[in-house]
Formats: sequence, C-alpha cells, structure tokens
Amino acid sequence: MGYILQQTLMNELKSYNLNFNVVTMITQVLVDRHDPDFQHPSKPVGPFYDPATKEKLESEKGWRMKKVLPGGDTPFRRVVPSPDPIRILEVHALKKVVEAGMIVIASGGGGVPVILNEKGEFEGFEGAVDKDLAGEKLAEAVAADYFMVLTDVPKVKLGFGTPEEREIDRLNVEEARKYLNSRTIRSLTYVVAKYSGIKIYFVSPRVLKMKDDMKDYLREHQVPCSETLDSAVDWREIASKADILYITQIPREQFGDQVDDYERSKEIFRVNPDILKALRKDTYIMHPFPRDHELPMEIDQDPRAVYFDLIKYGQFLRMGLLCHVLRVPVG
Repeated sequence: MGYILQQTLMNELKSYNLNFNVVTMITQVLVDRHDPDFQHPSKPVGPFYDPATKEKLESEKGWRMKKVLPGGDTPFRRVVPSPDPIRILEVHALKKVVEAGMIVIASGGGGVPVILNEKGEFEGFEGAVDKDLAGEKLAEAVAADYFMVLTDVPKVKLGFGTPEEREIDRLNVEEARKYLNSRTIRSLTYVVAKYSGIKIYFVSPRVLKMKDDMKDYLREHQVPCSETLDSAVDWREIASKADILYITQIPREQFGDQVDDYERSKEIFRVNPDILKALRKDTYIMHPFPRDHELPMEIDQDPRAVYFDLIKYGQFLRMGLLCHVLRVPVG
C-alpha cells in the first residue's frame, strides 16, 4: 500500500512540475501489553460474515467475532485488540526526514503495533492500532502545524445502530467534551479496579448505562459492581454509602427526541441539597469538567468537593509525564 501511495503521489507532483522526494517508512507503534483491549478486542477487521460463517470461524480459527451492523445478512466481523498508541518508535528518523524537506508516508493503517515484552524487546502481535489515534501521535511527534483526518464516511454519527442514531454536521470543542464524558468513567473504572476492597456502583439514566464490556471486565477481575437505572431513590441511597462520588454531565444529545426523559434525568442525577445531606462527611465529590446542571456552583464551597484539586494535580501530573517522555530533567 505504501508503494502505491508513494508512486501515485510522485506522479501527481511531477504533473505539476513539483520535484519532491517521497518516501514510505514502516512505522512501529508501541502499545501497553496490559491494555484492557487485549482482553476485550474491539477493532473490527476484514470482511463481513453471515451467522453460519461466523460460527465456523470462531470454532476452527478461534477468532473473536462481533455484530457490527444492526441488521442485514452479514452483520458480523472479526475483532482484534486495538490498544491505544503510546508512541512512534521511528520518531527520530521521521523527524530527520521531514526536516530534510521530504514528504513521508508513515503510520499506514495505524502502523505496526508492538509491545515491550518481559525481556525488554519489541514484539509484534495480531492486532491493529486505530489510524486516527496513531496519526495524532505521528503529528505530535513531528510537531505538525495541522492535523487533518480524511474519511469516506459522509458524517459522524451519535448512537450508531440505535434508535437514537443521529448525524452530526458540525462539532465544537465543548460538544466534543460532552460526548467524551462516558470515556472518563471508563478510564476511572479501569484504574480503581486495580485496587483491592473496591465496590463500584453505576447509577445513570437507561440511555447512558455502562456498556457490557466494562462490566465483564470487572467481573473477570473479581471487582464487585452493581448498576441502577432511572431511580432517584437508589441514587440517593447509593450516594449515602459512597466513599467517592464521581458525577458527569447528562448529554442532551444522547436522548434524541426523548425530551421528557432528558428533563427528568437531568433533575434526578444531580448533586442537589438532598443528595448533599445524604453524603457522608468524608465522601469526596469529583467531576471531570466541564459541568452543567448536575453540579451547581454552590457545591464548590463544600469541603468534600475536590474537583478543582483534581485539575491542579492533573496539571502537575501531565507536566511530569511530558518531562519523562521528552527526557527533560525536572528541577
């Protein structure tokens, strides 16, 4: 594929009397060998299969298959691990080639995923890195001024394959943060699941319930968890038992045309005076920000509210990580 792109690009540039060197570089992308996606593969690859072929491939080849289309005769595809990229291994060579004024084709297909094994050696595996995430790491590595993603999908969709499926024409940063709220819950769940003596309660509107793969992950790691949907009574009771209350926005967009359900959920799942009164004196109130109706500003004065501390500590943590990655001495 790199050869085809390289040759096509060279010929196109030549037709405009532009003489640029074009090179294709095999790109290894480092991932964490403990990434949860190794246990719960999520990346669909290859062709679509009907139910009979799906069963055969699962039996004969041990493939993991997943239904990726809501309907049709061939809704199944193979899924492989798709862990988040950490860094591009060929970053220094890439930078030198770019700085030399050459056009580089790299990170094709998300790059070649590799892990650092127990011997400290790089080792490939059967999987895939998300092309957009790998491209972002590439742009970051070469200090690109612009990062563009081209796709043949007409529009981004929310709630794909559900009755609430909706196309998005424009998306600003504030809206993107709202859609990512569930990701903060998942990340936090992965982290706290590594500790002993933990019990996790998921409380939410039905349309925002935690996905099954996350609950399966907790069960596999023997972390007790429970889920309550659409219940104001249970929300208050669970809040009263919590050591940490981690609350996020209720995204309006996830409810589609169910306006009444959204308004009801918005009033239930918020830190109101009743919830505040029910909390223990040593409970921590956390929020990933930005906030909305679910966290009134009056709560900021409560000594249990620690979300501004999280922002401060997160800043220091990111600074430390950047220094570590860039090998910049601290102090």
